[in-house]
Amino acid sequence: DHPRPRTQALTIGSAIHCMLLEPGKFDSRYAVFDGRRAGKVWDEWLVEHPGVESLKPDELAHIKASVAAVRDHKQAAKIIEGCRVEEPITWTDPETGLACKGRLDVMGSNSVDDLKSARDVEPEIFIRQAARYMYHLQLAWYHDGAVAAHKISGDVLPRIIVVQNDEPYDVAIFEMTQ
Repeated sequence: DHPRPRTQALTIGSAIHCMLLEPGKFDSRYAVFDGRRAGKVWDEWLVEHPGVESLKPDELAHIKASVAAVRDHKQAAKIIEGCRVEEPITWTDPETGLACKGRLDVMGSNSVDDLKSARDVEPEIFIRQAARYMYHLQLAWYHDGAVAAHKISGDVLPRIIVVQNDEPYDVAIFEMTQ
């Protein structure tokens, strides 16, 4: 009922996600605006780009560098390669009988993985951020849903691939535990 306002940090994270996992949709969702996001020129840009999120040129450069970092990271690239991305699934919760759904970032033959961007991928810092935003609960929901939908066996625990959205564009992989 009370969604958080969309911040530019969320837009950049979504843009990284889109460019990496759905590159064919990037140009229809994002466009560069090199100016102040206010005034007549901004208003005209919004009319010319309905439904498109704006990125500044330097933000686009950071997005491209973050995506390149994930693609260049051997383990992260291996996780994503050959997987289904943005996979919608539906299932019935075995305990409540409720119809459930989710959209998985990355689903391999026997794994569910999530892609996140962050200012810092140092474990002590990112783990606090993950706990604050409840990434572990979201990923457990997707994992358990994929098991209930018979998409995976559940033997492989889910992982979060996190990429730093600014220099030095580090990449880390966090494996979930029970």
